[in-house]
Amino acid sequence: RDDDINFFTSPSKLKEIYEPILDFCKPTLCITPFAGNVYKLVRDREDELLGTLKKINFVKNLSSTESKIIHPIHENEELVKLIKEWLDDGKVAIALHGITHNQTSKGYECESTNNIEMLKTAKKYTEALFKTKIKLFSVPNNSINKRWRREVSNLHMNIIISYGPKPN
Repeated sequence: RDDDINFFTSPSKLKEIYEPILDFCKPTLCITPFAGNVYKLVRDREDELLGTLKKINFVKNLSSTESKIIHPIHENEELVKLIKEWLDDGKVAIALHGITHNQTSKGYECESTNNIEMLKTAKKYTEALFKTKIKLFSVPNNSINKRWRREVSNLHMNIIISYGPKPN
C-alpha cells in the first residue's frame, strides 16, 4: 500500500514506481483528498521535525491562514487521470487516507478532531471523483480516536494500518 497520494503527488514519479510491477501486483493507493498545507509544510521539513513534539510545536507556530489552506486532489488533473486509468484497468485499488492529513496542535487529524461531517464529505468526493466505492480507510499515522473509528465503520469502511518502523 502507498500512503499519502494527494495533490502534491507527482504522476510521473508514481508511474516510475508502479508501472514495472502492475502486471503482477495490485497496490492500494491511499488517497488524501484535500491535502492540507500543514501536511506539506511538515513534510518539506521532515528531517528537521522528527518526533511528534517537534511537529506539534511547529504546527502551533503556524499562522491560522497557513493552516487552513487545502489542496483538493482534483486540481492535479494529470494524477487523477492516471489513477482513473489504473482503476479502470483493475491495476490498483484505493483507500481513503484521512481528509487533509494535517497535524493539529493537539496531535494527528483522526485522533485530535471530531470533524465527522468532513469525513463523510471526503468519502463522497473521492468516490465521485474516481467513480468507485471506497471500502478501506487508511489511518494517517495510525492515530485514530473512538469517534472516528465508529464513523469509519458506520460509513462501511474497514480500517487498514501500517506496520513497521516509524521515525516518530
